[in-house]
Amino acid sequence: MVSYKHIWEALIHSGSQSSAILGIVALAGAVLIGALATGTAIADTPLRATFANAQEEPDFSGLPKFHTSDPQYDQFLNEYFMRHLSVDESGIYYDRGPLLGAVDHMWVIEWDLWMLPWIDRSAMGLKRQHKSDEDAILTTLMNLPVDKYGYAWGAAFAGEPRDNIGGWKPQFGWPWPKYNRNYTVTKPCGWDFNDSDDTTHSGWTAKDITLDEKPLEFSLAGRISGPHPELLSPEFDVDVFQAPIIELDITYRTDSTKKNIGNLINGLKVYWTTDKHQAFSEKRMVTIDFTNLPPSKYPELYPVVNNNSEVRYSLYLPMYLHSDWGREGNKVTRLKVIPAGPNSEDVTLLVNYVRATYDVRLVTNNSTLINATHHFYMFNGDQNFLAAQMPKLRRAMVFMNEHLKGKSDHLLSSAWLVGHDGIGGYESGHGVYGSYWDLMPGGVYEVDTSAAYYRALLSMASLEEAAAKRGIKTPVVSVVGPDNKKMITYKETPESLRALAAKVKKQIEKSFWNEETGRFARNIDINGKKYDYGFAHMNLMSLAFGVGTDSQRDSILSWIEGERIVSGDTSTGADIYHYRFGPRVTTKRNSTYYYWAWNHDRHDAPNNFQFAWGNQMQDGGAVPFTSFFDLVARTSTKRQDEIDKAFERTKEIQKWYLDVKSAGGTGSNFYRPYYDNHPERGRQQSPTPGGIGLDREFLSDSSLGTIFMERAFMGIDSHDECVLSVSPAVPSQLKKIGVENVYFRGNHINIEAGKGYVSFAGSKIPNGNGLKAKVTLMAPSGSTVYVDGKPVNSTANPDGTLTVITDLKPVYIKASN
Repeated sequence: MVSYKHIWEALIHSGSQSSAILGIVALAGAVLIGALATGTAIADTPLRATFANAQEEPDFSGLPKFHTSDPQYDQFLNEYFMRHLSVDESGIYYDRGPLLGAVDHMWVIEWDLWMLPWIDRSAMGLKRQHKSDEDAILTTLMNLPVDKYGYAWGAAFAGEPRDNIGGWKPQFGWPWPKYNRNYTVTKPCGWDFNDSDDTTHSGWTAKDITLDEKPLEFSLAGRISGPHPELLSPEFDVDVFQAPIIELDITYRTDSTKKNIGNLINGLKVYWTTDKHQAFSEKRMVTIDFTNLPPSKYPELYPVVNNNSEVRYSLYLPMYLHSDWGREGNKVTRLKVIPAGPNSEDVTLLVNYVRATYDVRLVTNNSTLINATHHFYMFNGDQNFLAAQMPKLRRAMVFMNEHLKGKSDHLLSSAWLVGHDGIGGYESGHGVYGSYWDLMPGGVYEVDTSAAYYRALLSMASLEEAAAKRGIKTPVVSVVGPDNKKMITYKETPESLRALAAKVKKQIEKSFWNEETGRFARNIDINGKKYDYGFAHMNLMSLAFGVGTDSQRDSILSWIEGERIVSGDTSTGADIYHYRFGPRVTTKRNSTYYYWAWNHDRHDAPNNFQFAWGNQMQDGGAVPFTSFFDLVARTSTKRQDEIDKAFERTKEIQKWYLDVKSAGGTGSNFYRPYYDNHPERGRQQSPTPGGIGLDREFLSDSSLGTIFMERAFMGIDSHDECVLSVSPAVPSQLKKIGVENVYFRGNHINIEAGKGYVSFAGSKIPNGNGLKAKVTLMAPSGSTVYVDGKPVNSTANPDGTLTVITDLKPVYIKASN
């Protein structure tokens, strides 16, 4: 017998939950590639972004190219970058799933938003994505559900595939943990109907529905035969703490052209019994309006297909918000589903799954939606895109401010969710994570989610100003409040958002700082306990986002550099860069602090190599995006010594890259020969567990490590409407640094920087009207700034730099005294 439970657990146990994501992403990539190949939008969504005038083959003349005063270094920079950009056969993601910039999951876009906005993605060519002109990132962002509470989902809305695996798509949140990881029950409280040999339908019975003898399309199937259809689950016994959410996927089909099946969902109801109330009652019932995305209010997310012959709904019901379900203490014993109201006879039902399961929402999704919209809009200037996004962004901000208590606590709190309490151990239901790091308990407060929130507040302020400047009228928006009753209206202004951001920054610096170790703890549990396993990634990302006082920044960087030894750490000194391309994600061995399912796996196979130090990315492993934040954190100090250290760090990356290249790997297997059969160099993840992520499912995470010249050393960004910012940090070891073809609002900008100067010579700016360049130079005290030889006014900054704003055109800007 092959069932969802067995296959999912096979993925988990044979490859670990973290490496099981390979199968998830490979499937996701395959599905998306299929959509791209046929030219259809993701999930048949109504909004579709495309690449205008893109050709089949890549246009290398429009893609970025780095240059410095060191030709050998240039060769490394460009080769490393292009291998990950993957526009031709040499790329590690070319012509296979997943594709860089073409996966509709927010956890990927979380890193895409740094990697791709400044690149002319139409110049990447359509051949790489099977000739489709789909802009998957913008399409995903425009169609991402933001539900009635303001929560941004994990992916563009799409039905979970009806197959014998199921459950792999991070749609509502993350794919795990699911009901089959509940160690407190003996009977299942979720059903995926994926066993083709199951003739009993896992114990489900029906009234006024003639059930098929076997599952159809891996679904519980039947034809409505009477006026009062209902489906009755088998008996079970689960505490509501283990099952705060009900997931239900249902399809209606008809052969009749006279039957309107589009309204049948309005009759759906879900009843339940408890150990204390063993009869079904209207008191213990919810309707379709209880779902996070009621179809009547979000019809665009439930498209009708096949000329009204089939409609499908993937529904999520926040049962913990119902007073007769609650958060804990009640035991649910049975479900009854009324799939439709009257006049539904002769309609065929397919139920893909019914799951009473965990609250797997990711706290980071809302920040990612706002930050990604900000980064892509600031570089592309697409006002239609901005207009489409603003109502959703405002609702997403309310969710963070109110439901996640950003406005009151000045940190994001996961307390409104269920199981996100930061408690590790073996007890089911506790320690559900809130971000990309999916093995460690998230905590009520997390430094990475709060830092991303800080960034999102600033991004939202900038977008509000951009919308106002462009005359974009955004309607007043409201969401259902945390009490599931009161409506909360968005009332923020750019000023209020920036004021709140300043408070959040201070609170992060106060709440997460560990005086004993001189770095930020990752999270704080429901009892107020901080957890610090040397989370280098979270510390460096926070610094890169602008969080951290000067003394905190110095303390963190001295620890990462190996100059300061933290007592009790497993990895210290030079060993922090054991993997050469970047620092370890964590520096202190973590043997126990994981969420319950991972601890049970460790208990069952304690000697499995995947549990050894360094063989799990979240316990001493490494991935290149940590290196990206490392370099940005160093260069943003605007201190020459830190800039020079950052450059020397990239020279070590260059040596590593050349060693990898000498092993003979090519294309999608570029990294494999160097690491295969060499565990001392590190174990790559996929298809077995490993501690380093350089390719495959780490498509955006690893690629982010290749753009350090653009972001860390050139300091290229755009925070304000129509303004391209350049804040170079030129290493003493180089006379000049530069990049060609920064794609900004339809223009290809060439930027070069050296000691005291920035040049835009050679830029192609056909759409430069109203665009500005904001250039910040490291210059001697008392310097004057000249634009094409003429002195101009400049602003002195607290860090000793000078800033000048001028029209964006091929000018030469220099500071001298």
